[in-house]
Amino acid sequence: MTLKAVTSFLRMTEDIFAKVDAFHEKYDGFFSPTWFDLIEKLNACIGFAKIFRTLKERSFPYVRGVAAQETDIKNFYSFFLVTRGFDPAQVVFNDYKYDQKTSFYFITGPNAGGKTIFLTSVCLCQLFFQATGLVPATDARIRVLRRVYTHFPVEEYNDNSGRLVEEQGRVEEILRDMTEDDCMCLFNETYSSTKADIAYNMSVDLCEKMMELKAKGLFVTHLHSLKDYAR
Repeated sequence: MTLKAVTSFLRMTEDIFAKVDAFHEKYDGFFSPTWFDLIEKLNACIGFAKIFRTLKERSFPYVRGVAAQETDIKNFYSFFLVTRGFDPAQVVFNDYKYDQKTSFYFITGPNAGGKTIFLTSVCLCQLFFQATGLVPATDARIRVLRRVYTHFPVEEYNDNSGRLVEEQGRVEEILRDMTEDDCMCLFNETYSSTKADIAYNMSVDLCEKMMELKAKGLFVTHLHSLKDYAR
């Protein structure tokens, strides 16, 4: 940026810079490396506060969760639907529960039936609870977990190896990293890129490993045959 451009920018935002300068002058002694290390954490707190303020403004319920040995969340909903402008009367509320005997579930159903919305909503309830203590639901007793895994990264990348190979790599990474207790795994149409019989066998193998590791979680799948395996 040239000096001329900087000067023009300062003139356009002169009132803002005057306030920043006055603030800095007043609180100069507080600005230390420790303060700047806290900025990211403060931004996260501010972001969470905005989220729950939005829920309140839109008349969506939320509750202070209770740490428990078993998870039981009542009337939770998708925050994504809130951000898209839906009101409480247009949103489906759901329950989610697991205990020591039943902790890993398959979710099947038609396309656009809400499977992925349910999956992400469960995940956000867990993350919101552990980050803030608040949960977008009417009642929430939640077990504190060590880790939450999904088989998709924040951004997918294509190295020409194919989706199935990528998925296998991610699943293997999860299995290597997972401890034997207090972990949640969320799988969304894993192995759906291959033939049904191969996908079934790979899914069964994965779920058996999840149960060996006592993992909690959900497996969204188009394979209705997995319901027979679950029985």
